[in-house]
Amino acid sequence: MTKTDLKIFFNEWRKLNLMYKGLGIKGHLHFPEPLQKEIVMSFFDTTLKLSNSKSYDFVGNVELKSSTTLNGCTPFSLKQNKCSRILYMEITDHITVYEIAANDVQTINGIVSAAAENSNKDKPNITLGAYKQNAIKTVVVI
Repeated sequence: MTKTDLKIFFNEWRKLNLMYKGLGIKGHLHFPEPLQKEIVMSFFDTTLKLSNSKSYDFVGNVELKSSTTLNGCTPFSLKQNKCSRILYMEITDHITVYEIAANDVQTINGIVSAAAENSNKDKPNITLGAYKQNAIKTVVVI
């Protein structure tokens, strides 16, 4: 995939979302998760390898979370409490990927662990946008 291909897809996806809203349909079209992973592996960190784990997206307990709203919330599985890295993709007027700082990753792991310990059956929603100002790496993809 090239950045040109991605930009074409992204622009069409945005147009379709505008059409959805224009028709009065609630919600939006999700940005495809396999494409999100490909974007991260191609344009953010080429050393990442997809994981066979059901808990983490990439080998080494690396998790990718995304939001199609500015500073949006994203759910964490109760089993995602041992993240070594958290990558946050914000998909709004452009696509930006942030690597959350290690101390913030530990804070998030603690939030998820606390929810699991309290036998909370709901996945904790965490606003990763609140942590992006401390990001150790930020890449504007398009």
